[in-house]
Amino acid sequence: MMRLHDGFFCLLISMQVTESIQFLRYKSRELRSSHRTLTTMSLDPDNKEDPQPSQRVQKFATLTVCLVPPPSSEITWDYLTKARTQLKDPGLFRWPPHANLLYPFVSIKPRDGNENMGPVDSDILSRLHEAVRQIEPFTVTLERFGTFGGNKRGVLWLYPSSNLDDGGEPVHNLYESLIQQFPECASSREFNPHMTLSHFACLDTAKTAQTEVESWWPSSIDDTVTIDFPVKEIYVLERKGDDGQFLRKVTLGLGAHSSVEVHDPPLPFPKMPMIEEDWVRAERMALKARRNSGEKRGKRGGRRKQRDLGPSRSQDTPEEIATKRT
Repeated sequence: MMRLHDGFFCLLISMQVTESIQFLRYKSRELRSSHRTLTTMSLDPDNKEDPQPSQRVQKFATLTVCLVPPPSSEITWDYLTKARTQLKDPGLFRWPPHANLLYPFVSIKPRDGNENMGPVDSDILSRLHEAVRQIEPFTVTLERFGTFGGNKRGVLWLYPSSNLDDGGEPVHNLYESLIQQFPECASSREFNPHMTLSHFACLDTAKTAQTEVESWWPSSIDDTVTIDFPVKEIYVLERKGDDGQFLRKVTLGLGAHSSVEVHDPPLPFPKMPMIEEDWVRAERMALKARRNSGEKRGKRGGRRKQRDLGPSRSQDTPEEIATKRT
């Protein structure tokens, strides 16, 4: 009789422990879920109160705020197009020659409740205008090449130099001014402005391509000759669809007396190709395949690392684990 009572007591304790574990797991999942949705906090350094969480801000790879040589800088466009064509740039049709400032960018669609229901959200336009009016027009010079990548990726680019006599760089100042208005677009990486010339399968190939282009680039042959362009305005570019081209949606003039112009419909740059040639599309699809392959390898590598951590500490039975995976 005593043994039966003890067995019942042990069973009762076991059931209570199981319920406690399940409750703790539920609260843990609930906490993780709330953490994922409350990731963006107040970035105002003058706010002495506890930061209030807000919803995650979604950004889109089909939108960018960037600088592009103006259509009037025909010689600069010609040299950049020659280099990109020679290097078989996969983005020759999709992208104009550009240096991203905020990419990806937030949605520019008008939000409910805005008085000005134009093609672009009035609050976004106001914040962009406030940022660019702090920076006076400047000139960018393209004479320094650079590369980055590794065994599975290579990129060749030009540095948009904008050095002033006092050592400042307006491109960086412009970026900082934009980030003040759009802190949600800040990157964990250091800002490194660059104008991509082409993508390659590996870094060594990109370095070889650099040598080829430097052999005929004007500033590399004669240091008295420069390829440059004035930056009196920057642009919000938007692309529609996977086969689309980035077009001018908004033109933002720089300086205290600048203006903002919305283009509806969006405008292409005059020197951009009208169609995507077969070889350009083939290069773009090859780049896309390399990126997808790299992501798959990364995921497989991640699972291998997890298997190397040793035996699982989970208390779940094989049946419970199988149910969760399902």
